[in-house]
Amino acid sequence: MAERLNSEEMTEPPSDDTPSTSGQTSRQTHRFDDVILKVAKAISDDGDVMRLGVELGVQIADINRALETNWAGGRKTSNGNVMLLQNWAETVKPSKQLSILRAALQAADFKEIEETCLQRKGEHSDIPEEVQRLREKLKARYIEEFSEVKVSPMDPESRTWLQHIFVSLILMLGGTRDQKKEIRYENLFSLIQKKTEKGFITRLAFLGEAGVGKSTLFAKIALDWAMGKCLQDITLLFHESFRDIEDSPFFGDIVLNHFPDDTKIIGEWIDEYIKENQRKVLILLDGLDEAKMDMKCSNRKLAIVSIARRERFIDTSVLISSRPFGADQIKSIPKIHEKYSYILVEGFTKENTNKYIKQYFKNDTASASSLIHFINTNRVVSAFMAPFPIFCCMLCYMWEVESKRKTTEKLQTISQLMKEIDFALREQYSSRHTDRKEGYQCHMEKAVEASAKVGRVAFEGLLKNQLIFTKEEMEACDEAAAVACQVGILSGKKRLASKEIRQTEGKQFIQEFCFPHKLLQEHTASLYLASLYNHNRSEFNRILTHKLLKDYRALEYVLYFTAARGGEVGKSVLEALCNQVDDMKFINQCAFECHDSEAIGPVRNLLNTKTCLTLASLFVSVAALFFTLESIGKEVVRRSSSIRATLGVSEFFESNESSSDVAAAVGLFTLQNLRELYISERLDDKFYLGMSAAASQSKIEKLTYWNTDLGYHASSHYARGICFMPNLRSLYMFCVELSDEFYSTMATEASQSKIEKLKHAKADLGSAASHHYARGLCSMPNLQSLNLNDVGLSDEFYSTMASEASRSKIQTLDMEKVSITPCRLHSILSLPCLQSLSLTDIRSVDIDDGETLTRQITSVDELSVDGKHVTSLWNLGLHSSCPRVKTLILYWLDDGENVSSDIVTMACSPFHHLTHLHTHGCWFSTSTTLNDPVSFCKAVITSCPRLTKLSITRVVLYINHAAEIIQLMKTHPNLASIELHWCGTDADLDPLISEVNSEGKLTVTVKHGWVRYNNRLHAHPLIDSSPSYLYSIDSN
Repeated sequence: MAERLNSEEMTEPPSDDTPSTSGQTSRQTHRFDDVILKVAKAISDDGDVMRLGVELGVQIADINRALETNWAGGRKTSNGNVMLLQNWAETVKPSKQLSILRAALQAADFKEIEETCLQRKGEHSDIPEEVQRLREKLKARYIEEFSEVKVSPMDPESRTWLQHIFVSLILMLGGTRDQKKEIRYENLFSLIQKKTEKGFITRLAFLGEAGVGKSTLFAKIALDWAMGKCLQDITLLFHESFRDIEDSPFFGDIVLNHFPDDTKIIGEWIDEYIKENQRKVLILLDGLDEAKMDMKCSNRKLAIVSIARRERFIDTSVLISSRPFGADQIKSIPKIHEKYSYILVEGFTKENTNKYIKQYFKNDTASASSLIHFINTNRVVSAFMAPFPIFCCMLCYMWEVESKRKTTEKLQTISQLMKEIDFALREQYSSRHTDRKEGYQCHMEKAVEASAKVGRVAFEGLLKNQLIFTKEEMEACDEAAAVACQVGILSGKKRLASKEIRQTEGKQFIQEFCFPHKLLQEHTASLYLASLYNHNRSEFNRILTHKLLKDYRALEYVLYFTAARGGEVGKSVLEALCNQVDDMKFINQCAFECHDSEAIGPVRNLLNTKTCLTLASLFVSVAALFFTLESIGKEVVRRSSSIRATLGVSEFFESNESSSDVAAAVGLFTLQNLRELYISERLDDKFYLGMSAAASQSKIEKLTYWNTDLGYHASSHYARGICFMPNLRSLYMFCVELSDEFYSTMATEASQSKIEKLKHAKADLGSAASHHYARGLCSMPNLQSLNLNDVGLSDEFYSTMASEASRSKIQTLDMEKVSITPCRLHSILSLPCLQSLSLTDIRSVDIDDGETLTRQITSVDELSVDGKHVTSLWNLGLHSSCPRVKTLILYWLDDGENVSSDIVTMACSPFHHLTHLHTHGCWFSTSTTLNDPVSFCKAVITSCPRLTKLSITRVVLYINHAAEIIQLMKTHPNLASIELHWCGTDADLDPLISEVNSEGKLTVTVKHGWVRYNNRLHAHPLIDSSPSYLYSIDSN
């Protein structure tokens, strides 16, 4: 991605070659260098460079030299383009450079680049006077509106300069977890302006949760443009908020609502200007989730709808922000979805959270340090509040008052934070009336009553995505609205009426009310719903069932805040969710926000029905899940004397901050229906203590650990836990960092294990760990299948395995990415029960260590090896040690590798009992070839006389080679079955298959086409068919 150029605006030099005594020529040269840099970066395709060079009259040899320079160093740059343009510029008079370059760009059909990178005489002097005046008005508006921002949405007086408080957000380009790429704020502009192979990016959606900083980001872009810090090639930048927009046939009319006194500019004319200068305009539309209009229905008469759908101003860059659910309007219609690129706004990094706090408390370093310490030591606040600018600023706001710090330190949920903010506002309002007759308590009650009444309007507004209310809409609760304004949860203002109202009703201004932030509206709506539960239960249930749950993602914070009322209100919400919503992550989050251990009973009951769960932040809030599990675990501890004895606690056990993870682990591992558990999360040592204590009562049969690490104590508890789980049959560990304590504890407790299948990938063991691991594996009385993929093992592993082999029950051994010596191979073959051996993707075979393989006769009847290692392994004597092989799998894993007939002959000839040969190509590409079907078939027929089945998988055959193999193999006297899977064939092969199958001697089965995998682990037998938890967090 090209970086943004920090260049000054370019003006065309005077048509006079006389040098200026004021240094004008040097300034012109500097400015034209800037133009060269812009044009050089804007043209990326080699063919485009050639066309422009030819139009400028550059020699073909010089153009080719420039292209070679672009590719020098192995990574494409624009250095050659710059060199080409600079050399050309030296041949042209300075006064002619810009005009000639402009003409060449136009002739080469690079109109957009000419418009974007070159400007005409004077700053934007080529635009009409009205547009120039509008440009200045827009800049003045953005400077006035966005220079200062409210530090807290709860306090209208808490304002500071945006440039002083703004901290960069995490911006991830791409819509899926596999494709996300971080992009810096300053690189957004080159992303918008740079032309790609598919053209310019013209629709860009910024998606993020409430309070993550989307609106502030858009304000920052508008302000930076107004202050000349970015996008100075953009003539007009428009910033509009969906919540304020009343759609109109002309976008210009919406813009002019901000400038009612300017009657010289006509909205329709602005639209015409945009159409004719689309690459010189940028439109920011903030808050799609707050829009009143429906984007799903095409309506070319409405400007905003048609712009968002890219049916109007199709070449203009339009940036839209939204909460994720709001973007469903875009994503639900494929032809609109494909027009958008997406940027995920993910809030602050830990470092930027600290930076924001320090800037907030710039004159109070002690408060900044204490708040940072509090956040860093509170896992929930650190994960769920601090990364969100709005909640971070609320924490700062609360932290300012010494008396509120103790309350703040107890916060666990967003709902609790909002409740404290709400209380602070009511108390601030009531304290202003302590000298009056009604007094503090009366005004506190008055504020609560006002919030509930205004809450009804707030809730009804949310149902129709309305965030601004007229005086008429507030008439039913006008007195309450007045109080709410005094409290600070509502703000009232007069604003200019829309053009339509001014024309039809003769009103210049209208009174409006709005909430400082949508979160406040959602919180106020929850107060109304909670009061409704107490006064009109049937209406509450109707709204819950038919309104809230019907669109729960759009109303998620209303549900959070309503559940947070706790008691019967919270229980009713959670019960309805459990019965009607199939979204465990959301239900867990609601239970967490409820934070009432009695009210979450329905969620406990639901968890107890689950057969599969995942602990990974991608799929579930671990803290939220643990809150429910903790309450389950406490009950189990109180009932189980064995668990209490292990933990050293009494029957009156009450979990606290230090033991909450213990209780959660006990709750998790004793869920009576849980059979599969996937963990990809770093967890506290206390969690593994709880796991170890609860292991004997676990019903889990399959346990998968992925991409996490365990310390000394956690490793020991984990090893003890897996060995004492009576139903655990399959254990998978991928990229798990374990201390030596895991392996030593496992070796000690291995005899208790019921594990039958163990898969271990991506680990590096030292000598001691290798010794303990081999002893443990051989001591497991039920272990039948062992897969070790890219596990670094020392010689101690193999020597211990050889000495302990008589105890081993391993029947299937799959080793990948290991180095083999005669001694190591001898250890492997010494396993007495071994029936299936796979040595694939192994590292260089060491046959020069002075050792020889003692001849051993094993019971191995299935052998898998890489084709390229057949010679080396056979030289070690592997083939003679496995004379009973009936199934041989040959892998060809290198990119572009060809199936060799000579290797097939060498591999198969020693095995006189061979009945099944499987040739398998590369897992993660479609580059394995079989160039000579005749030689291949001859090799198979002559070296495998007893063959009954031939399988070929992921080898490029296409129709002709596949047909040839089928015809040739028909002559094999014993062959009964041919399988061709994903070899690039298609339905054109089906007539031959039908013909052969109808003959009755040979059965051919084919899976046409290719199968592509994102990475090898998704396909390789190491992980069977999934891991399914990458796509689903639970199953029944």
